[in-house]
Amino acid sequence: MILSIICPTLNEEKYIAQTLDSFMNQQYHSFELEILICDGMSKDDTRNIVAEYANKFPCIRLIDNEKRKTPFAFNAGLQAASGEYVAILGAHTKYEPNYLQGLYWLVTGLWGLIDVHSFMKVTGPKTDIWLVKTVECAYSCNFFKLTVQRKRQW
Repeated sequence: MILSIICPTLNEEKYIAQTLDSFMNQQYHSFELEILICDGMSKDDTRNIVAEYANKFPCIRLIDNEKRKTPFAFNAGLQAASGEYVAILGAHTKYEPNYLQGLYWLVTGLWGLIDVHSFMKVTGPKTDIWLVKTVECAYSCNFFKLTVQRKRQW
């Protein structure tokens, strides 16, 4: 099972290295990791930093977000994602080493603390429709607050 991380960025050179380090230092055993950095054509050194990490870690990919807006980054990431589960995570955050494994346990129902909502996103022609179930995970620790999405082609 693959977990895809979508991380929108724009001029994040001060933070992106610590965020990527925290992704690569995750303690996970239940899934393979795919990290999609959807960059809004940064003018600082963000793209170079991500490219260096991508050369070291094949699970990291740099995706262009030419429209430079966060919703377009999400869409570009969703289109590029190959994972059964997709997590949208920020570029300013250092994630705890057990963060992703804990989310996986939440999403797969091992802890039973999930409130599920669903919505549809249409991209491109009307024949290209994705059903995305949004799972809002709220846990008592601050580092467990985020949106996790399970992606399926409809």
